[in-house]
Amino acid sequence: NQQYDSAAYYYKLAINNNPENPELYFERGNAFLNGNNTDSALIMYDYALALKPEYQQAQYNKGYVYFNRKNYRQAIDETKKIMKYNSGYSDAMLLIGDSFYNQSQLDSALSWYEGAYDSGYRSASLCHLMAYIYDVKGQTSRAIGLYKEAIGHDSTIVDIYTRLGELVPGDEGNRYRKKAAQMK
Repeated sequence: NQQYDSAAYYYKLAINNNPENPELYFERGNAFLNGNNTDSALIMYDYALALKPEYQQAQYNKGYVYFNRKNYRQAIDETKKIMKYNSGYSDAMLLIGDSFYNQSQLDSALSWYEGAYDSGYRSASLCHLMAYIYDVKGQTSRAIGLYKEAIGHDSTIVDIYTRLGELVPGDEGNRYRKKAAQMK
C-alpha cells in the first residue's frame, strides 16, 4: 500500500528476531528504495550481501540505485559483480548496457545488449536500442532486422516505422512511411 516507512519498521522488527536472514535486509532495502531513501537502501543491500555474497537481486538493486543517481561508473562496477555468479543474468547485462549508453559509449553498450539478446532476452526496447546503435555505426542491414523485430514486440512505436521508411527502399519502405504517417 506504499507505506514504505511502516514496511521498513516491520522489517527491522523481523531482522531483530532473525538477524542472519539476508532476505529481510533485502526487503527492508526495497522499502527504503521505494521510499526514496537510497542511502539506507544501499546499507541494507550491503548487509544482505555480507550474509549472502551471491545475492544477485541485492547486488542488482545496488547497481540500480547508482544508475538512478546517474553514477554510471559505480552502477557498472556494482552490477558486474553479479556476473561472477550468473554470467547469463540478462537484467544485469541490460543495466550495464544502459549505463554505458547513457555515457555515449555505444560500442560498450552494444556489447552488453548483445549479451542479453544472445542469452534469450527479447523486448521492443532492447531491439530498438540495438537497431539504433547498428544504424549509427552504418550497419544498415542489421539495424533493419532489429527494427523489424522491435515492431514484432511492440507495433506502436512510430519512430521505428519512420526510420524503416528511411532505410528500406521501394514499396516496402513506402509501407513503413505510410504506417508512420497514419500513426502520427
